[in-house]
Amino acid sequence: GWQQGMDAFRQAVGRDDRAAAEGALRAAIAAAERALPADTAASLPLSDALFRLGELLVEDGRSDEGEACFRRALAARDRLAPGEDQGHAAILGALAASCVARGGYAEAEPLLLRLLDLKRAKGEAHPEVATVLASLASVRQALGNHESAEQ
Repeated sequence: GWQQGMDAFRQAVGRDDRAAAEGALRAAIAAAERALPADTAASLPLSDALFRLGELLVEDGRSDEGEACFRRALAARDRLAPGEDQGHAAILGALAASCVARGGYAEAEPLLLRLLDLKRAKGEAHPEVATVLASLASVRQALGNHESAEQ
């Protein structure tokens, strides 16, 4: 099942075998997808495996494939936990960064706004709030929205 795939992924990463890590993640994704829709709890491991595969693909220069994995991971996470939770944060951040890297600022802005709401739950003075605000300002400036970028 998906757990064996995730275990194989961790072992492959430990050996620095990226091809085996990718294969193990794809196996975990397939196993989690087979469990759906009967087992909605499978959305969480599906989301985790898709997120990790997205990271691996982006690191390997396969940004388009990585971004597609991030989108699928977010959709799976949203199905399981429609309200925002901290599990969304890493996915939102990675997907927003992927959008920004290819110039998709208009797509990145709503993702960053969702991420900002999550980070603000930690307190307005939390350093992660400032980091997201800086990213949001950069995106808004790139979109030509200078007034809201300054806020």
